[in-house]
Amino acid sequence: MQRFSIIISIFNTQKFVAKAIESAINQSYKNIEIICVDDCSEDKSADIAKEFAIKDSRIKILQNPQNLGAFATRNIGALSAKSEYLLFLDADDSLELNACEKIHNAITAFSNALGGQIDIVAFNYAKRQSDSSKNLISCTHKTRFFQSKILCYGLLKGALADILRYQIRHFYAPLTQNPCNIWI
Repeated sequence: MQRFSIIISIFNTQKFVAKAIESAINQSYKNIEIICVDDCSEDKSADIAKEFAIKDSRIKILQNPQNLGAFATRNIGALSAKSEYLLFLDADDSLELNACEKIHNAITAFSNALGGQIDIVAFNYAKRQSDSSKNLISCTHKTRFFQSKILCYGLLKGALADILRYQIRHFYAPLTQNPCNIWI
């Protein structure tokens, strides 16, 4: 089983999506799956993602039947994820090339130190002064680890990811919505 599922929601981001996918593909930590969910883009975003999928078997492409919005698109990605942790990445953002490795090492260290498994990892992002990507997801500043259900931006593990999948399947509304990405 992969350690991380990187879920990339795509909608009319042809200018940025290649950079986002490349940042996932080129992670120094390779035990990942990449799920690109296209929300009926009207540009070449989906075609760009499909080109990457042809070259890398870790990439799965999903297509919404109609435009559902970012919230539902992320949920669809979460439902198809097979990994231990879920990581959400917007198509106009990119990951540091060692982001998953840093997260993996931190999870391992903190799990051992806390005597239990880490359910949620929250971390910041840095704004980039470039046209190639809006934000660079960084795991270097203000990283927090939680062993309970807490609102955050970041990763969801095991049972929490299963709860999220269960809630989505049964059409439960989220308790709250963080504009950065994810809830529980």
